[in-house]
Amino acid sequence: MRLSSLQFLRAIAAWMVVFHHYNQVFFNWDMSNSIIGAEVGDFFRFYGKLGVDIFFVISGFIMYFSLNKRPTTSRDFLINRIVRVIPVYWFYTILLLILTLFSVVDMESQFTASSLFKSLLFIPHDNPSEKLGLYPFLTVGWTLNFEMFFYVTLALMLAVLKNKAVLGTFVLLLGLPVFWSELNLGAWGFSSVLTSSYLYEFAIGLGLGFIYCKENSYIKNNNFLSLILICAGLFFMTIYGQGGSEYKYISVALVVAGTLCLKDSLFDNKLGQFLCYLGNISYSTYLVHTIILYTLVHYFGTTDTSEPLQESLILGIYLSGIFISSKFSYEILETGRLNNQFRIILSFLFLNKSANSSSRSC
Repeated sequence: MRLSSLQFLRAIAAWMVVFHHYNQVFFNWDMSNSIIGAEVGDFFRFYGKLGVDIFFVISGFIMYFSLNKRPTTSRDFLINRIVRVIPVYWFYTILLLILTLFSVVDMESQFTASSLFKSLLFIPHDNPSEKLGLYPFLTVGWTLNFEMFFYVTLALMLAVLKNKAVLGTFVLLLGLPVFWSELNLGAWGFSSVLTSSYLYEFAIGLGLGFIYCKENSYIKNNNFLSLILICAGLFFMTIYGQGGSEYKYISVALVVAGTLCLKDSLFDNKLGQFLCYLGNISYSTYLVHTIILYTLVHYFGTTDTSEPLQESLILGIYLSGIFISSKFSYEILETGRLNNQFRIILSFLFLNKSANSSSRSC
């Protein structure tokens, strides 16, 4: 079963973040002199970061949908998630390291041997740059700390609770931020994940997956309901933008639910297929865009320009560079031969470990 609508939403979420950072870095949140315009700039300033929240909800949904469609073991689930996340993230982290060593990018993010090690292993830590706080070397990788925590939690639940794993994960994600905060348990940098309300968004995604996968679910193939839900989501999004932070969860849940209602036939055309392809490569888009952005900063500076031709050049390089790089890493790192080799190696290591454990227990 295709989920073209969800790929479409992934594309939107990724490019919301792309333009959010473009506004931040090149214009310092003031795009009044930009060819894009102040109104569009303000939209991406206040709402572009919601692309991350949408990604988290989608992630929760996809995990439920995948496990409901094809139950798997804890081991296979974790291997699939590692293969999906690590190769591209490590590639772009190492690429950023090389570009930094050769002074090709101008980023505030810094590294030490220890912080680089923690970045690669998704361990939350203070960036050596005093200005950033809890960010890995490739700064957008902070979201992967949450993603990997979600995946590891779900894998452990699969090992312990079997067919009740999703329910156990759902309850844990809802209760953990309050529980951990109240007990003040610490846990080094991991407390930034364990106490975060971002965990609620994975739970929302699991809940939407439960509703969607029910027989005769009402959030399937219903364009009229889709319109209602998306409009309601956008309404609550405006309230969030005016300071109602608690409405963020309602808005992203409604937008994702509304998108799921769309009929796949809407995407059976060249434009729809292109938008879905942008969704396919959205993970690479998310990871690569800041590297391209700060490379451009190195050559063009960070101040906004009132010269339309110069900004058009910068924007053209930025967008085309992101698309070409994303296409490359999707077809080679995410789905190509290198990815398959990485999967084979991981499977071998996991199997060896299991075999060794079995022999010791005997």
